[in-house]
Amino acid sequence: MLQLQVKDINICRISQILVRHNIKASISNSQITLDGDISDELLTQICGDSEMEIKSIQNFASEEASDLLMPVFVQKPEFDLLYPKVKFGELYLCDFGDPYEHEQGFIRYAIVVQNDFGNEVSPITIVVPCTTQTKRVIPSSYYTTFSYENMVDYDAHKVGTRENAIKIEQIRAVDKTRLRKYLGTLKTELMSKIIEKINETIRLDEDSNNEDYKTVYISRKKEPLRKRKDLNMVQIQLLSLVDIKKLIEISESSFEDEIKVEKILELFGFNLTQKGVKLLAKAILASPKDDYFNLETLSGIVSQDEGISREEIKRLIVARVKETLGFSKAPTIDFIRLINAFLAKQEENKDEEIVF
Repeated sequence: MLQLQVKDINICRISQILVRHNIKASISNSQITLDGDISDELLTQICGDSEMEIKSIQNFASEEASDLLMPVFVQKPEFDLLYPKVKFGELYLCDFGDPYEHEQGFIRYAIVVQNDFGNEVSPITIVVPCTTQTKRVIPSSYYTTFSYENMVDYDAHKVGTRENAIKIEQIRAVDKTRLRKYLGTLKTELMSKIIEKINETIRLDEDSNNEDYKTVYISRKKEPLRKRKDLNMVQIQLLSLVDIKKLIEISESSFEDEIKVEKILELFGFNLTQKGVKLLAKAILASPKDDYFNLETLSGIVSQDEGISREEIKRLIVARVKETLGFSKAPTIDFIRLINAFLAKQEENKDEEIVF
């Protein structure tokens, strides 16, 4: 059974589709209920129909249909998690919900741009929405037609042959339950162009001189370093958990690094009275600002001061990060490196810039 919430019901249009597929349906207000198990082919055709403005969609297997008759307070959630394991570069039909002003909304193509570690540990993913309305050219959008040349498993019946504008400026985090159907995987060459456009649009690109994009720069302490380090998708996801303005205020304050670390950890929701959190703070302070480090190295340094084994320190730190940040797999080293980038005073070094 398939239930659709549409903006306006075009009786003639929906009737043509139903007759063609020999499907029975009932229509009430703005809701259309299709009986029986709905095939992927029909689901794709309905979702891709430009004349039907679909606001939300639910597809129930036959054994689930009886649940629709249950009282609202015991009814199943509106969406099931159809795709718990998504991958970088995959293309989905995504339900963005009702749009606000110029934001992209409703059901449309979306490209997963979050890296696979982030996709694995988080219930959300980061996507770029697409639109086939390409008459108006937007500089921050990337324009392409999906084909055998740029998709690993191209299927014209799934993705069509129309040109799509990949709306880089509308990149956003979405819950995985919004992903309604897998459509294919983009090839590396196309994803590289999309990521390059993302870097240019949100000013991760070092050579970008477009003053229309606002950028926040955080300087690094120590001697001048020529190579700039950019954030990865996991760290961008971590930044979404806090007020970035407050984070910057702390980093630019005159407090000693020990106080800064405590304030930043509190901002992320850590309880400073927990032993594992104190060990995490020590690991952050021990992390070098101008060299590579990993959790093993930092745990070893803290172990020398605390008289606790490296393994136990690592276990406690990982447990506190996982518990506080709500990830199924703790992004501990990404979190430490992120805080490491915020510990420098801008006036001491203007040569290396971290771009957010």
